[in-house]
Amino acid sequence: MAANTGVQGLVQAALGGSFKDGALAGKKDVVYDSGAFQIKAREDLIAAAILPKAGSPAQPSPVDLLVVRTRGGNSLLKSTGGATPPPPPLPPQVGSVTVRAVHASPEAPSVDVSVDGAVAIAKLSFGELSDRKPVAEGTRAVKINVAGTATSVLSANLTLKKDVSYSVVAYDTPAALKALVLEDATKVTFAGARGYIRIANLISDAVGTPEFTGSSSGGAAFGAAANYGETSLGSKSVGVKYTTANGSGAASVGFELESGNFYTVYAIGSADRSKGKPVRLIVSRDSKP
Repeated sequence: MAANTGVQGLVQAALGGSFKDGALAGKKDVVYDSGAFQIKAREDLIAAAILPKAGSPAQPSPVDLLVVRTRGGNSLLKSTGGATPPPPPLPPQVGSVTVRAVHASPEAPSVDVSVDGAVAIAKLSFGELSDRKPVAEGTRAVKINVAGTATSVLSANLTLKKDVSYSVVAYDTPAALKALVLEDATKVTFAGARGYIRIANLISDAVGTPEFTGSSSGGAAFGAAANYGETSLGSKSVGVKYTTANGSGAASVGFELESGNFYTVYAIGSADRSKGKPVRLIVSRDSKP
């Protein structure tokens, strides 16, 4: 409706509901917004745009709306702002990022893992890998608590990138618990007769760096993982030899390596046999079947 013209119209509200008015003819610019007001079913209204009363306080719209009802009192509606307010921001998108937890601290109890204050993974015990959980991308507050309690043993802010899957590995002693964050290759790559293996070294109490076999990319220092290494298909054996203060030890694991798939071998446990958590190797197929 024109800004300076009193335009009168008859509104027949057959079903009732709410009414809003106020765009210039042929344009989408809102010059008047009444906000929502109720119309009774089968009520006749006359709605007229009128100039504000002389001396009225400044307002965003050049007109007011006079509503004359055939039943009940009349209404003079002021503009709520002259424009429709912008929509609220969208919440973070969940689903393109996944996180799983790996418990690799041989002396730590079962733990709960929370993301932004909400428990995402509950009662994870030593040697267990959780399912992958969808989370929002961006910086997330991750906390590891003793299961069922508010006792926090590790907390960190992690920046998670869109369309990336992560493994968060808790390792070392409870008093010095640390987190190793790995980006996982979750998509099968069709690249001929080969697959990919990486090794994560989480063996506590070893002297020096253990010697790993079975992956072309080799092993890694304590608390780290090697890159995925290209490997031929078929039955595979990954092994480790390590030295302790009182001798040496070894462990191995066998599995079938399939074409184009990615695997992580987690070396966990304590090289100190007196702690009762011997070294072992756990195989994770990171790529989706």
